[in-house]
Order: sequence, then C-alpha cells, then structure tokens
Amino acid sequence: MEIIKNYEMTGKFSVSTIDLDSNSTSFFVQFKSNPQRFLPAIFDGLWAFENRHPGIGEVRLIRVIKGNDDVTRVICRQGNEIYAFPWFL
Repeated sequence: MEIIKNYEMTGKFSVSTIDLDSNSTSFFVQFKSNPQRFLPAIFDGLWAFENRHPGIGEVRLIRVIKGNDDVTRVICRQGNEIYAFPWFL
C-alpha cells in the first residue's frame, strides 16, 4: 500500500479516506478489541478476527504504526469498527 511506503520513507501521515472494492476488503481484518491507544503492542498476540473484514465502500485511514513484530500497518475505521492492513505476511 502506497500509504505505508510513504510513511516509512517520510515518517508522515495524514488522516484520509479511501474506497474499498470487493477485491481489497479481504486484506483488512477487524481488531478483537477497540484499543484505547494505538501503541505497537496492539499487534501482540492474536489481535484480529481473521474472518471479519470491512464492507465495500469508504474507510477512514486513521493511523500508520509499526508493531512490535516490525510490520508497519494502516489502521482504519468503518462505522464503529476498527480494522488493520496488512494482517498476514
């Protein structure tokens, strides 16, 4: 995802929205809990529902963060749910 590449190169990120199509929704997964803060530890352990994905349509990209596993991910919101990309490697 271009947003991750830009963040890794510049360290900068701006909140934005994107439209997900049917091919891209499966790359995002829902968090098991709604984290109070976006710290690297939110990706420790089993943090995602691997079978829950956002719906087709708009998501709000709210953060880019590198987890303790050294994977940089985009966190987004759709409705009341929070999702992350990528969830697998």
